[in-house]
Amino acid sequence: MNRGHGVLEAASQIEKYSLSCLIIGMTLIVFLGVLTRYLLGFSFSWIEELPRYCLVWVTFLGAAALMKGGVNHPRVVMLVSALPRPLQKYVLVGEDVVMMLVLGVIAIGALIIMNIHSQQLSPAMEIPLNFIYIAIPLSASISLIRLALDIRRILRTTEEELAATPDKYL
Repeated sequence: MNRGHGVLEAASQIEKYSLSCLIIGMTLIVFLGVLTRYLLGFSFSWIEELPRYCLVWVTFLGAAALMKGGVNHPRVVMLVSALPRPLQKYVLVGEDVVMMLVLGVIAIGALIIMNIHSQQLSPAMEIPLNFIYIAIPLSASISLIRLALDIRRILRTTEEELAATPDKYL
């Protein structure tokens, strides 16, 4: 087995289990909040804050997870499939490059925000907000790696293979 492939697969598994745990945890915490508020008449101060932060992580990690395999990020399928085959490959690569540029801007913006708010704590749990904000550049980095792998895969694919697998690329 290729060592790089094993690392990517392990990272993918960690990502999948992290997302699952975050969603399950968020659901259980919200359920606990409903129970304590309506059945026992009180609520913990952190019970609204923690699911919100879990949702932020789920949103950004989920977006990065959708990049896996080079198939699930937005593509203008109808336009690309209408182009001549030789041009399709370059348009697909161009889409990935544009997405990489946008993700780079997002990651840099998030790092700037993290720097500005580096000392800020969450109101109820009093955890550093950088712990929440780090989800953005982390997810952008994961997506950038996946887009780079997608570009490599597209460039290695022949025009015939590209046309034969429209569900994978188009």
